[in-house]
Amino acid sequence: MKNGVVQQQLDRRLDEAHSRGLCLSPATEAERLALSRRYTAGEIARPFPGVYARSAYLDAMNPLARTLSLARTVSRLHPDWVFCSFTAALAYGLYVPYEKLDRLHVCTTRRAHSRSSSHLERHRVNGPIAVRLVNGIRVTSLAQTVFECTRRSPLGVGLGVVDAALRFYSSDHSELSTAVQREGYGRHGVTQALRAVSLGDPRAENGGESYLRGKIIELGYEAPTDLQVELVDPVETRRTVRVDMLWRLASGRTVIGELDGFVKYEDSERARTKGAIKVLVDERQRESHITALGYPVARFLYARLDEPGYVAAVLDAFGIPHVS
Repeated sequence: MKNGVVQQQLDRRLDEAHSRGLCLSPATEAERLALSRRYTAGEIARPFPGVYARSAYLDAMNPLARTLSLARTVSRLHPDWVFCSFTAALAYGLYVPYEKLDRLHVCTTRRAHSRSSSHLERHRVNGPIAVRLVNGIRVTSLAQTVFECTRRSPLGVGLGVVDAALRFYSSDHSELSTAVQREGYGRHGVTQALRAVSLGDPRAENGGESYLRGKIIELGYEAPTDLQVELVDPVETRRTVRVDMLWRLASGRTVIGELDGFVKYEDSERARTKGAIKVLVDERQRESHITALGYPVARFLYARLDEPGYVAAVLDAFGIPHVS
């Protein structure tokens, strides 16, 4: 009878936690044992030590939302922790590639003896930490978050973070550069971080486009001249069509660049409000109108951006030159 009461209480607490966008950590030893038994039986999931959730709750969210829910829960379990790097970036709404969601990122001091684990990556920091409460989580400042995310990352990932910081927080390059330089003073990776900041562009619409631009630059090709360019629609001349990127080459040629991939339909705001199928139909109409402009359109598939030789092959096929 007592066990049944505990189970009913757990179900109510799980419902309450999930309705608030949280996972559940046990409040008593009896709850801990009951949750552990249900986890062992495969009835619920344990995404982090001491943290539980219904599998259906986790499966209903995309990886970004799932990790954010976990971070909110862990921050309540450990109120003294300060999250940093890509976990902080997630709280700020910056670009975070899925492969960076495998662990939560937390600040630690050089004197602390705690080590990283399969669930948690600890970042040693120098001096005091400027703490912000963002999305219900204690995180590092925007500048420190940008620095930690860009100091060791490929340029494409770094541009995704920087572009979003410039886009969402109205920072200009000089302001962000000064702040990142201050955060990275005397630390490894500051040159790499500052390069990403210098190349940042708030016009980039999403992290995928930023990632592609970073690949183009790293490969030594000429970067797009403009991003998110509006051109007169050749079919409906009272309207405009917007393209992801555009090269105006010294030869006089104009080349349009478009990033294609399921991620654009699955994660975009339009897909959430209009429905993925409607967005897909609209996108096909848009593509046909872009083709009618008469400019060559270099299309890049998001899923192939890391495939060796793929991006270079597309750029070469459309005559995008290397930087001299």
